[in-house]
Amino acid sequence: MQSALDQFRISIQRVRDLIALHTSVKAQATAVLDLSDILRAALVLTVSALDYYIHEVATIMSKPSKDIKQQLTLIVDRRNKIAHEADIDPTLNIGNRWYIDESMVGDTVDYIGQVVESIHQIL
Repeated sequence: MQSALDQFRISIQRVRDLIALHTSVKAQATAVLDLSDILRAALVLTVSALDYYIHEVATIMSKPSKDIKQQLTLIVDRRNKIAHEADIDPTLNIGNRWYIDESMVGDTVDYIGQVVESIHQIL
């Protein structure tokens, strides 16, 4: 059985092949022919390749991939609030920030560590 990384690489090569196909056909076709759906398909396949890879990580972590993705999304969303919005909570008075504590940050660090260690196992 191929490793998750090998399968990811195969899928990404398929994406690159689709992009090359788009470029080749575009060079030979008129502007009347809309080839943008080939690029959309490449984008979908890219995310599918990542989705499969994360699913394999989830198998190692013994958690549903949906839960892992959801937790990572929450972590990234919080990071974005801090990095791009100064962590300001717009529902409260001006200048009030979103709640944060050591436990929340520690849990996040532990979770990211688990994900990275799981990824390392399948490499």
